[in-house]
Amino acid sequence: EPKMGGKESKEFKAECASVLIAHTDTVTHCAFSPNEKWIATCGTDKKVFLWDVKKMKIIKEFALHKGAVTCCDFSANGEFLITCGRDKVLAVFDLKKMESIKRYAAHEAPVLYCVYLPGSSYEFATAAEDGTATVWDAQGGKVKKRHLEGHRGPINCISFSSDTITMATASDDCTLKLWNRSTGRQIASLKEEGDGRVHTCHFSPDGVLIAALVGHAKVRLWNAPLQNTVMIIDGTHEGFYRWCSFSPDGKFIVTSSDDASYALWDIEGKAQLVHHSKDAHSSGIRFVLFSESGKYLATAGYDKTVHIWH
Repeated sequence: EPKMGGKESKEFKAECASVLIAHTDTVTHCAFSPNEKWIATCGTDKKVFLWDVKKMKIIKEFALHKGAVTCCDFSANGEFLITCGRDKVLAVFDLKKMESIKRYAAHEAPVLYCVYLPGSSYEFATAAEDGTATVWDAQGGKVKKRHLEGHRGPINCISFSSDTITMATASDDCTLKLWNRSTGRQIASLKEEGDGRVHTCHFSPDGVLIAALVGHAKVRLWNAPLQNTVMIIDGTHEGFYRWCSFSPDGKFIVTSSDDASYALWDIEGKAQLVHHSKDAHSSGIRFVLFSESGKYLATAGYDKTVHIWH
């Protein structure tokens, strides 16, 4: 198993363009709109904010949840925003009307993750603390649901392959499972001895690789079709790893940590650390994400702020 390491390259530069301050507690997640004009942020303060990226101003505050908001995502057409939380609720917001249009009792346990199907504005998936995942189809106003069962612990994250055929789920039961989205059939259950809980999972843009944050100490890259490990990212961070994401071109992975830093890793050919931004926040970075074009990088922290880098 090849591991990442090597000296930091000086080719990559990132400057903090803006700091978004509004949340009164940890920012758990954020999402860029497809056109990159907006960013949505959510947190344990039960709030969801919609921001203008360039003006750094709040466009709208959505206060619908009665518990911590765990995740948010934009539809492909940028007209809808979904949010979920520990209150077991999934909310859908119409961004043309700037109001909530649907509120679903999504699961019988806190909802930990929600994500739209790539290219879709009607189909999305949710994952819950009770180990269940649900694929929703809300086209035409009627909601169809497909439940995926097989995990024995909370599901922390969901990712779809770019062709939308395969769905990955990451769980506290120490497995990464692959599913056929259309049938709900389990394709594979991936696990390596000693890895521990699987906190995140993300398909590469071409759908070949899956990056999974395991045991808070490393990122394991799986080849999805072959179901084998191709690379491991570890070291550099002095605290727990908290999140990982692919760059839009699939050439890099960005990781965030409790040590208040984020790091960018080149995963083409000779893998190496490209950039390590120490003390990017005043405390740990909970979440990190590229915008769709790669122009922006957002980091969300336990310090109640979101930083936008470019």
